[in-house]
Amino acid sequence: MDLVSVIVTTFNRATFISDAISSVLKQTYEEIELIVIDDGSTDDTREVVSRFTNDKRLKYVWQKNAGLSCARNAGIALAKGKIIAFIDDDDIWEEHKLEIQMDVLNRLPEVSGVYSDFSAIYPDGRRSGHSYMRNYFGVFDAYGLTYENIYRGGHFASIWPGLGEIDIYWGHVYDTMLFGNMILTSTAIFRREVFSEVGNFDSRYPYAEDYDLFLRITKKFQVSYVDAFLITYRLHAMQLSGSKNSTIAHAGLLHIFEKNVQELQETNKTFFYQNRQKIKRRRGKLHAWLASAYFGKEDMRSAAKHYWFSIINNPMDHKYFSSYIYLLFSLVPVGIIRLIRSLKTVIKPYAKILFHHDT
Repeated sequence: MDLVSVIVTTFNRATFISDAISSVLKQTYEEIELIVIDDGSTDDTREVVSRFTNDKRLKYVWQKNAGLSCARNAGIALAKGKIIAFIDDDDIWEEHKLEIQMDVLNRLPEVSGVYSDFSAIYPDGRRSGHSYMRNYFGVFDAYGLTYENIYRGGHFASIWPGLGEIDIYWGHVYDTMLFGNMILTSTAIFRREVFSEVGNFDSRYPYAEDYDLFLRITKKFQVSYVDAFLITYRLHAMQLSGSKNSTIAHAGLLHIFEKNVQELQETNKTFFYQNRQKIKRRRGKLHAWLASAYFGKEDMRSAAKHYWFSIINNPMDHKYFSSYIYLLFSLVPVGIIRLIRSLKTVIKPYAKILFHHDT
């Protein structure tokens, strides 16, 4: 059995990390090492992790805070396994996750990575009980995609005791990934040689660093998708991708997209010209998201700039007509915008009462 190196990076997540570690150590596939990179935690993380140190498969490393990408890269550098897997410190693996994914890798030598569907657990403890993948990744509904559209390498069904029949798909997915991510980091495992070919996480991106890596991987390699909930994704207020980081996150997404489009213009002109309109629509959407983030932070100059770029790229897209309206609002003095917001807050409860009627 090949050794799987599982990397979990953490920063002040003592509340959640115990569940993540437990779920890895309880895997039915036991040939693992678990590398915990503590990126400078100042809470009780070290104490929580110490409860698991009797399991010799766990290695704990504390480092000065350097950011998520650097922490994950530190884990990759320490990894001894032929397979690299990741789990975020707030997520939970199902016990058969690695066993199923390793079976797929062994069956499909042409595939360099495997990821899966996932369910979610809400802040109040409720579980979604259904696929959360389409809720989380908009690329499916935005383009009306089915798995058969995306994975053209092949498909088979596998029977697993207690889990029933699981569908497995694989193929080259870069042409879909360019227009939106569909890989959750905690679901993914990769052959080690992948990182030698495409490099590690890019520390220039505080957010969306995983999407950048997955684009580089899928551009060169085939990947496989397991249509089953192999992890539970936790939703909570402490997540990095919150509203306070929205401008940085959306700016990163835009930069990653433009970088890839530039590379396509140079290396795959056929794809670029066949998808010019689709590329423009995606660019317009990314500018609209970034503009909205700036508007929320009352940086009206930046908001106006990106609403304008959104309109240039999507002038007739009815979904983004709001860009025209918000472009005008972004030219209005901030004081007036604040007044409108305060009035909206005051009026909203009364509007609900006024327009409420029994059905």
